[in-house]
Amino acid sequence: MDPLVDDLTRARAVEVPDARLCARIARRLLSGGDREGAAAWAVRAVDGGEDATAWTAAAKVLADNPAPGHLRTAKVWVVGTATTDVLTAVLPAALARERVAASVDQTGFGLYWQEILDPSSTLHRADPDVVVLVPHLGATSIDGFRDDHDEVVEAEVARWSSAWDRLREDRARHVVQVGFVPPDSDPFGHLAAGLPGSRLSMIRALNARLAVAAAGADVACVDAASIAARLGRDGWFDPRWWFVAKHDPAIPAVPSLARSIAVVVAARLGLARKCLVTDLDGTLWGGSIGDDGLSEISLGGTAEGEAHVELQRVMRDLRERGVILAVCSKNTDEIARSPFLEHPEMVLGIDDVAAFVANWDPKPVNLRRIADGLDIGLDSIAFLDDNPAEREAIRSELPEVDVIMLPPDPAGYPAALSRYPRFETPAFSEEDRSRTEKYRARAAAEEARQSARSLEEFLVDLEMRATLGPIVGATEARVAQLLGKTNQWNMTTRRHSLDDVRRMATDPTWVTITGRLADRLADHGLVAVLLAREEGDTLDVDSFVMSCRVIGRRLEHALFDALVAEARRRSCRGVTATYVPTERNGLIADVYEELGLCRVARDEDGTTHWRLDVDGVAPLDPPMSVTGGPTRPEGHDG
Repeated sequence: MDPLVDDLTRARAVEVPDARLCARIARRLLSGGDREGAAAWAVRAVDGGEDATAWTAAAKVLADNPAPGHLRTAKVWVVGTATTDVLTAVLPAALARERVAASVDQTGFGLYWQEILDPSSTLHRADPDVVVLVPHLGATSIDGFRDDHDEVVEAEVARWSSAWDRLREDRARHVVQVGFVPPDSDPFGHLAAGLPGSRLSMIRALNARLAVAAAGADVACVDAASIAARLGRDGWFDPRWWFVAKHDPAIPAVPSLARSIAVVVAARLGLARKCLVTDLDGTLWGGSIGDDGLSEISLGGTAEGEAHVELQRVMRDLRERGVILAVCSKNTDEIARSPFLEHPEMVLGIDDVAAFVANWDPKPVNLRRIADGLDIGLDSIAFLDDNPAEREAIRSELPEVDVIMLPPDPAGYPAALSRYPRFETPAFSEEDRSRTEKYRARAAAEEARQSARSLEEFLVDLEMRATLGPIVGATEARVAQLLGKTNQWNMTTRRHSLDDVRRMATDPTWVTITGRLADRLADHGLVAVLLAREEGDTLDVDSFVMSCRVIGRRLEHALFDALVAEARRRSCRGVTATYVPTERNGLIADVYEELGLCRVARDEDGTTHWRLDVDGVAPLDPPMSVTGGPTRPEGHDG
């Protein structure tokens, strides 16, 4: 038999093929000229086990063959205080799994501070999009018991914070800081955990304070201590690798670290999953609600039932941090809802679910309905189902959806979902807390729209209230989140960082307008941002984004009215704007025309340029009450 055919037969016989088998298939397909197939199998290697050799081989296949369906490209540099050759080799494969086509390079061994501080260094000349700092434990000055432990820890925080500042001095690149793994032993033994001056306690305090500082500086953190705890300290650090090659962590642990770095980078690039769609029978509870009835399903009381209850607790925690929950079940709707309404052991209630679809249609069809109903992309969805056949159907028909693997025993379900990495988020805001309510309100609004006699009647009946304002400290993180994650209603898809947002908020040449929207059904929070810069006698729109959950409400009219008013206040003659087409934002191609601008140019790639002379322009008069507007930045002399 042909070796390639034999390998493909073996790989297709299992749900998740072995990483080395996937990498071998990828190499053989590439040698036969099938570049796209080779890239697809190379990406599959990352799900086939954390094997550094297989991941390295997969990354080599991907070097000149980006995986089909990738959504971002990035130039990544690894800056380590120990040997990082293996991490640099496997990271492209881990990033490809997260839909990022990346080139990855590294600084020379032991040159991390020189490369960071010297503006003419190889690192700075390369001008990467992402810099990953990977320090080992010996890179700190914490090497024994210290009475001045607070000062020592703060000095370390200041040292690494200064590295972040230097790396972002030239431009707002993404910085990822890998944390420290506490030592597996301390001279004080178990007493060390309670001694603030012990090395163990100081490293733990350093990780905590670095995480707080990073959040304030818009720097991503990777919790290496948690990875090491999962692998076991002996699995994380191998003294043989350290003494032979100054390698920390041990090579078998590198894929776990690479996977964590990749999901953090993907979240920074706006690629995190934001909706969990779950099956019911066999997943949220044991047995079948239709066949067994309410009293006989396994939910609490037994070992299996307690596992399902714990899985629901994990889902509830995800919901509280902003993940949208949805249900997709082959069932009768009324019967499928009954445990949510009547079973005493249910942790989740019907109000925790933003979309509930229970019928006998194929699940790929229903996942499309859920995505359409929530107005999100399929590539925002992660799918959870105990049935391997349903999982395979989604993989085959909806490759954009990420399928979460579950073990055969329900006892492993809670851990499988808890460890699922792709709900990573770069920030957390009050809007995240109430996301499910807002998506439920959207569904209610859609019902109201369908029953209204006209669109105007529907919009007026919503009793909408828009509140506009400039970017202020309390809204900076949410603005950065919208700019980083919004894909559909995004005129230019420029990804401004939190530092960028803060600079714009205080720069008098910038106009920053945020839009909040509430109606009789829900308070949707801060859902729109317009950024424009004063250039001569013109305000030029840099970014104009809006959350998909309020598309069609004409909130953009309120923001643009405010921009025109600000242009007049500044004695500007006009407003200019650009629309850059992408695969995701085609629905807003004509928005500037609807807002009254005139198209002045069109580039070969479809980018269009627009202008509006503000003298004599009538307000757009959106169907809502509008309060507030951009506030004149302090120090602006008009």
